[in-house]
Amino acid sequence: MKITEFKKLIREEVRKALKEVGDSSAGAYPVNGLSAVISTLKRDIAKGEKSTFTGAVEDHAAGEITFTTNDGVKKEIYVGLNYNKKNNGYTMEVFVSNPDATIDGSGSFLSQKGTNLYKLMATVAAVCKKVTDSIQEINELKFESYPQWSREDAPDDTTAMKFILKYVKQAYGNISVKNYYGDIYVKLLERVS
Repeated sequence: MKITEFKKLIREEVRKALKEVGDSSAGAYPVNGLSAVISTLKRDIAKGEKSTFTGAVEDHAAGEITFTTNDGVKKEIYVGLNYNKKNNGYTMEVFVSNPDATIDGSGSFLSQKGTNLYKLMATVAAVCKKVTDSIQEINELKFESYPQWSREDAPDDTTAMKFILKYVKQAYGNISVKNYYGDIYVKLLERVS
């Protein structure tokens, strides 16, 4: 299958998924390791670290946030905090590991094989909310709607962005959004001066 055919297939699946009833009412998967990660991130910020990450990042592992899907697939939510001088706070970058990803970028966040996308996004939104509620220095979130969007795929980039933002808006309410080449930046307006 050619990459263009694969992308078309993904777009169709995303469109179908977005039309399903009960999309935003999906509950989150239970997660492991969240409290330990929050403690480590708080400690790193208190030490003056300008960036810190979760997961298996060499010399910077702040712990793991994991969950298991209904099909028994173990996934990890990666969180990276980077100090943003312009916002005078931290930007929290969030993405989910995908064991089905390939080197060419296919197998992205929105093509998580065998995963209920609604439960996946509900889980990500719940984790983000718990982290930001615990760490007031975070005033912006960053999501990658698709790692390898080309300019021709802009409408699909918008579809992916709307899907992600549906959950983020539900969790946070007062936000502003900027889409920069497929990276979605969400400012938490009550925290940005």
